[in-house]
Amino acid sequence: QRFMRAVRLLVIATVALAAASATGQPACPNNQPTVTLRRVKLAGRTPSSNDLAVEPLVGEQRCLPDLINEAGERLRSAYQESGYFRANVRVELESESPMGVELYANIDAGPQYRLSTIRFTGGRLFSPAELRLMFPIQGGEVFDTSKIRAGLEAMRRAYAEKGFINFVPSPDVEVDDVMRTITVTVALDEEIQTAASH
Repeated sequence: QRFMRAVRLLVIATVALAAASATGQPACPNNQPTVTLRRVKLAGRTPSSNDLAVEPLVGEQRCLPDLINEAGERLRSAYQESGYFRANVRVELESESPMGVELYANIDAGPQYRLSTIRFTGGRLFSPAELRLMFPIQGGEVFDTSKIRAGLEAMRRAYAEKGFINFVPSPDVEVDDVMRTITVTVALDEEIQTAASH
């Protein structure tokens, strides 16, 4: 249950980040001042391209809690897209001056996982083979959450084209910490969907 919720939250977080970029940031609550992000110091991990995820935030003027939350989400998402599904990211204020703020991010990447297989249950409209082709990731590859999201979105579009405009696939994951693999099971409930009239 915890990991199923994690996958769903990844999808929600991605949509939220995109919406924030498109619509701008809301005003700070309780008249909190906006601050400028000068730098994010990173520790607790081997430097990698994932660290670049926070670079777009440098120079941004926002409420401090918003900067802390988004820096954490961006780093966590970047590491999870590189197979570090259980990456733990803690971001806090490092220093503050009239020039802006510096944040400190401690990252425990944890083990890197690979995809075992993707299964489908409860569907009849498409064959498992057809559904599997919608996911741009193969068994044995590094587990990339963005590719899982892409597959789920492709499924949603495919069902919408067939008239199932409210269809939402329900992913669950099973983590094998010994083999360091992840199995994804996608539940398809076609019965409760409302088909669009033609």
